Amino acid sequence: MGKILVIHGGAGAWRAEKLEKAEIILDKISSEGFEVLKNKGALDAVEYVIKRMEEDELFNAGRGSVLNLFGEIEMDAGIMLDEDNLGFVANVKNLLHPIVLARKVMEITDHIFLAGSGAELLGKYLGLRVDDHALRTKERENQWRTAIRALIQHMEVKDSYIKRIKQIYPKLLKIILNNEEILNVVRKRLSDGIYDTVGAVAFDGTSLVAGTSTGGIFMKFPGRIGDTPIIGAGTYARKNVGAASASGVGEQIIRAQLCLKVVERMKSISANEAVAMVLEEIASRRDLQAGVIAIDHKGNFGVAHTTKRFPVAVVTKNMKIVKSEW
Repeated sequence: MGKILVIHGGAGAWRAEKLEKAEIILDKISSEGFEVLKNKGALDAVEYVIKRMEEDELFNAGRGSVLNLFGEIEMDAGIMLDEDNLGFVANVKNLLHPIVLARKVMEITDHIFLAGSGAELLGKYLGLRVDDHALRTKERENQWRTAIRALIQHMEVKDSYIKRIKQIYPKLLKIILNNEEILNVVRKRLSDGIYDTVGAVAFDGTSLVAGTSTGGIFMKFPGRIGDTPIIGAGTYARKNVGAASASGVGEQIIRAQLCLKVVERMKSISANEAVAMVLEEIASRRDLQAGVIAIDHKGNFGVAHTTKRFPVAVVTKNMKIVKSEW
């Protein structure tokens, strides 16, 4: 059984020029990650490639994270080897590398899942904290301001109220709660430039590892937790069976328990068969905008998606594939 690494940059509607950049970045990072896989194993390789993607503002994770309704950055991440070795964090701020904190939760605490201020406190203790401005990008700020303007227009108030969004939030909250379609219109209008989640799965001949990191859905309600840190939804691994990482609309992935279903299927069929079969079955019953990567215990890989694009890189000793349509 050979070593293999699979990484993804997020399922979604990628613009051509950004998709090209994403594939170049994934090509480079996957090669670097495979060297880590050979020398240090699957866990270090998964952490390494996700850290590298968190550092690049092109991806919706770490530095490239989208903003929530309040214009804040809230990130989720998870890493898993099996039911006894797993760590997840949610709603964390001021961290460049949520995936590192997720691994620390797994390795140095008695817990599996930390969220919010407690997770941030651990991150500060470990020296992982960064200033908010280190994560904010001009592109994400502009996306948020454009969306807020669109919402405020429905309230017939002046543009200057953007500076006082928290003060007028009770009114905005009422508008959103009573008019969910308004928020959906804004998301669709801007979705061409927003991509969801990064992740990786790896097999070093012994261990199977899955990891995922995200800034969540653009304009999400503060406190929202997506599929990434939900065991079996966006991230899942089982010893001697398989590992999977997903990307897409988190609520849909959580309801489907996508990664758990994929890994369960790999008890009897290959990773490639499992991802295709599970996505087809779920999509036939409910709306599913998602992509998933997987590796089984024999070192076979699988990639499938229902979104328009899903940039993925696959690396083994004798092969490399980088493409966005599977």
